[in-house]
Amino acid sequence: MYHTNYHTHTSFCDGKGTPEDYLKAAESRGLLALGFSSHAPLPYKNDWTMKEQDLPAYREAVETLTRTSEKLDIYLGLEIDYLPPHLTPADERFQPLDFTIGAVHVVEDAARHTFHEIDGHPKDYKACIEFFGGIQPFVEWYYRQVAQMCRETPPTIVAHLDLIKKNNQRNEFFTEEEPWYRNAVASCLDVIAEVGSLLEVNTGGLARKRITTIYPSPWILRLAREREIPLVLSSDAHDPAQVDFAFDEAVALMKEAGYTKVYALLGGEWIERPLE
Repeated sequence: MYHTNYHTHTSFCDGKGTPEDYLKAAESRGLLALGFSSHAPLPYKNDWTMKEQDLPAYREAVETLTRTSEKLDIYLGLEIDYLPPHLTPADERFQPLDFTIGAVHVVEDAARHTFHEIDGHPKDYKACIEFFGGIQPFVEWYYRQVAQMCRETPPTIVAHLDLIKKNNQRNEFFTEEEPWYRNAVASCLDVIAEVGSLLEVNTGGLARKRITTIYPSPWILRLAREREIPLVLSSDAHDPAQVDFAFDEAVALMKEAGYTKVYALLGGEWIERPLE
């Protein structure tokens, strides 16, 4: 199968390599399309999002490849956090874009003027748990926040749906079999199905050896299939070598969940393509 990938991070944010490096890697792997999706700036100092002043250069670098690439389609996007009132995937200051990837990475403690990152250092994860008064209210807030993002400012693509599991690999805080956890996931999927955003199957956690399976977990893929939620495949690459990381494994899991098609942005339109 000739794949596509719309979730990539270059040195404009927390990735390695230039957009040109990614293009060369995508060409060598035979990809049909490549999207760039640097992390949009956040309202606090950090080491993983793009700086506001670099947005014009990022846009120009990708648009140059869009004009000059002869072997595959190039698209300009951003991975934008849902962190109201500071920013959302619908923020007009980032437009025009070919697509948006919506995500929830951050918990704001407004009273203390601090921000805690859900998928960052384990101490931040524990700070989130403490802020909400326990793991269950924290996790339930997370899935409600993703659902609210989709209702209010639906992105083209919903990123790594169960990112909340990244710092829970040894089931230190919860297990995915717990009814309250499964109910939170199911309620979030109901909203995604309603608004029609694409759900990404993301191999980035595997590439960076932070988790042992894809985002979202296979059982969540089965629930998504029951709701007929459309999928898009990505590697969330932070290095050009990861541009199609573990795609064969991801496709196999998608098929096991009952999917036969995946969406791709080709020729400027989102179309269904068979999983092969």
